[in-house]
Amino acid sequence: MAINDPNIKTALKIFSDHIRARLETMTGKKGWNVICGRNFGAYVTHELRSYAYFTICPGVNILVWCG
Repeated sequence: MAINDPNIKTALKIFSDHIRARLETMTGKKGWNVICGRNFGAYVTHELRSYAYFTICPGVNILVWCG
């Protein structure tokens, strides 16, 4: 099993999948984008009042938006 195997889900991928599913359930909207990681940049177009960036612990940053 290779480290870069796309079939292996990392903890960050599991976080992002769960957050996306909850947002779609809570808001009834599709099209949510979730990025979880340590180092990333983003320039996104989003709907009004549908963008959030936060840190849950050192090294785990989450960016959420609906586009």
